[in-house]
Amino acid sequence: MKVLITGHKGFVGRHFFDEISKTGHEIMGIDIVDGIDCKDFFDKSNDVYDYVFHFACYTEPSTSLKNIKGSNIGYDLAIDSSLFSWSLKTKQKNIIYFSSSAVYPICLQNNPNYKLKESDVSFDLIRKPDNIYGWTKLTGEYLANYVKSQGVNVYIFRPFSIYGEDQDSTFVFNRYLEMAIRKEKNIEIWGDGNQTRDFINIKDVVRAVTKCVFANIETPINIGSGNSLSINNLVEIFSKEFDWNPNIRYLFDRPVGTKFRCSDCEKLNNFYKPEYTVHDFVKQIKRNMQL
Repeated sequence: MKVLITGHKGFVGRHFFDEISKTGHEIMGIDIVDGIDCKDFFDKSNDVYDYVFHFACYTEPSTSLKNIKGSNIGYDLAIDSSLFSWSLKTKQKNIIYFSSSAVYPICLQNNPNYKLKESDVSFDLIRKPDNIYGWTKLTGEYLANYVKSQGVNVYIFRPFSIYGEDQDSTFVFNRYLEMAIRKEKNIEIWGDGNQTRDFINIKDVVRAVTKCVFANIETPINIGSGNSLSINNLVEIFSKEFDWNPNIRYLFDRPVGTKFRCSDCEKLNNFYKPEYTVHDFVKQIKRNMQL
């Protein structure tokens, strides 16, 4: 079986690359880090793969919550367009498209008790997604659906706030985790810290997506924990585990994104239930430090 992974040097891509490499399948990765632009690859390649995992994108994470803004939005649109044009031209077998929870209408994210369902995104009635990044991924989903109607099988996944030990510290989870480990005296939180996100461990993401794809389960599917956690609560968890008592400065003039974002995991839980919780993961990090 031949597998292609775009963006395989990034946080998400490298975890998928490592996991699929264990299966013994023929696997190829392309990444701008190696000087290989996806657009150029798609323009020149006529190879057909059994599975194409597409993670390549330009991201610019916020320092306080995962509400990605794309200042180079044209690049994301271009590589997604190139991917789907190439998949039609070469008749690829299976495309795995990583969308985002940012595609969900922001009007649905004001209620702390509401969980976002896959059916909340409809191209018959498009409602405003979160920021430019949300519009980009929504466009990607539209292209994915068109390609699927033309005979190319496409899987669409909507991951929520992914975290992991080796994630860049510009993302909220590892930013505060590293501060807690260093016991920094002062930290900043954008807004009042009550905005919530649904944190999902990268290992659960990899296991859920690969299980779904190789079992040929219908998508789109949310990839989340189904539990919401505020930024304040996240800092409290780190404070408790690492005996950390920082001075918190709230920056009310900074963007905070949507108020409440949590996934409805009914479809996901039909075939996979996340194994990691934020609390357990942080405790594991602490235990590893003590060894």
